[in-house]
Amino acid sequence: MIKTVKRGEVYLANMDTDVQGVLIVQNNRGNLFSPTTIVLEIKDTKIDYFSLRTIDKSRLIKRVGQLSTYQMQQVSENMTAVILGVREPALV
Repeated sequence: MIKTVKRGEVYLANMDTDVQGVLIVQNNRGNLFSPTTIVLEIKDTKIDYFSLRTIDKSRLIKRVGQLSTYQMQQVSENMTAVILGVREPALV
């Protein structure tokens, strides 16, 4: 089982019906101590901002990438916009 994950990493994960990409969005302190992590699903090479969910780290299969600091800043801004209903997310 993968125990150490960091915000901004991309993993393949066992989701409800298949294996797909997920982006870790939980902060690193939470990732250090929790058996779960918060992710956004990646569908058709795009982040699905409406798929925010908590999963057990045991569902993570393999790390396949890492977003840059700039990209994660965009992700944070898009998540805030979606949660507040201010606008549709920009593509990252």
